[in-house]
Amino acid sequence: MTLGLPDEPPERLRLPEETRQEVLRRLRRLEGQTRGVQRMVLEERDCREVLQQIAAIRAAARSLGALVVEHYLLSCLEEGRAAPEESLTVLREAIRGIAH
Repeated sequence: MTLGLPDEPPERLRLPEETRQEVLRRLRRLEGQTRGVQRMVLEERDCREVLQQIAAIRAAARSLGALVVEHYLLSCLEEGRAAPEESLTVLREAIRGIAH
């Protein structure tokens, strides 16, 4: 899935420094959660506990995706790269991408 406008090359992820740091912080947290689930599997922990942690990882990843999409769309609108109709197309693609 690409989140660029039709017939345009994909764009680089440009985030304000504060947002970039937040994204990286969340990614590190996701990495830690994933390692924790790996340990749980190796230790043959209760299936419900493992599934609960997997659900937490999915929710965190979805939230992170929403944050990135929000900043991408704001930058498109602020910089005038996308007309409102094109922005809706990008938004639909983004929502589909983070919803699955």
